[in-house]
Amino acid sequence: MLVALLTTLSAAASARASSIVYIKRGDVWLAKSNGKGQRAITRNGTRGNPYRSPAYSDNGVITAVRGRRDIYFFNRRGRQIRRKRDLSGGPTPPFDAVIIDHSISPNGRRLGSTLWITTRAAAPRPGEPTGTDYGTSVWYSRANDGRLQGRTDDGQNVTWATNRRPIVFAPYVYHSADAYIVNLGNPNFPSQWFQDRATVNVLDPSDGEPLNDGELTRAQDKIAVVRGPSTTASPAPTMVRVYAVSSLSARPSERCDLRAGPNKRIESPSWSPDGRRLAWGEGSGIWTSPIAGGTGDCAAAPKRLIAGGSQPDWGPANVP
Repeated sequence: MLVALLTTLSAAASARASSIVYIKRGDVWLAKSNGKGQRAITRNGTRGNPYRSPAYSDNGVITAVRGRRDIYFFNRRGRQIRRKRDLSGGPTPPFDAVIIDHSISPNGRRLGSTLWITTRAAAPRPGEPTGTDYGTSVWYSRANDGRLQGRTDDGQNVTWATNRRPIVFAPYVYHSADAYIVNLGNPNFPSQWFQDRATVNVLDPSDGEPLNDGELTRAQDKIAVVRGPSTTASPAPTMVRVYAVSSLSARPSERCDLRAGPNKRIESPSWSPDGRRLAWGEGSGIWTSPIAGGTGDCAAAPKRLIAGGSQPDWGPANVP
């Protein structure tokens, strides 16, 4: 009886295990879901060359971007488990690709990386940008060898509904969806899912506020997205909006908003493995809140979890 009880308790503890990977002071860090046990996974990130966009598979593989296009692979103890990879093959002058966000599928077998294609001006005028924006594309590649498996042009901020069904966002294409469902068999023809406004007014050139940088729960019953101009400083308020999801073909229903202050970027919403809590990055660190059922404020009770942290990604693996 005692052995059976200990086995049951061990299994229950394992089921509840989870941890958050994030960026702090330019390095990749890992912490327990309560913010304790913080440990640096890398130690060579700098202000001028930081790691960014960390991602976390269900079995504990951590990936992060450094430099313009290099993707690094680590285990939870900080050991690099594969050589770094430049999936674009490098720049082709005058074009240059920069990874601006990145994710890994739940089973750790596929990568989704948003490449921003730019050109560099040889002698820009003072105060002017040093390149021309030629748009974004999400590139899908195999994690084990980097082999390209397709791309979704004009998309960004890929997340995963399943290991073979990515979700991408295109928040600045008017009169079109902001969220798209991708079939990896034909990734450049994604299906429109939803946008900010339930009904589009053809006399109004906008589709409401841009929706971007979202994550779906593992149960596929809720999605959290950043609503508003989260990529640049703006006096307009930004927020995380939570939607209830009935299917990946029907428009989700608005449930509640978690707001940040004016001129503050709110980013990287990430669900706990059981879908009951949400973490996100704000100016002062990583915050978390329970998200209950119903509408209104979803019984939100935000609290700062990790001071100085950013770009959280929550996974079911534990801190070793």
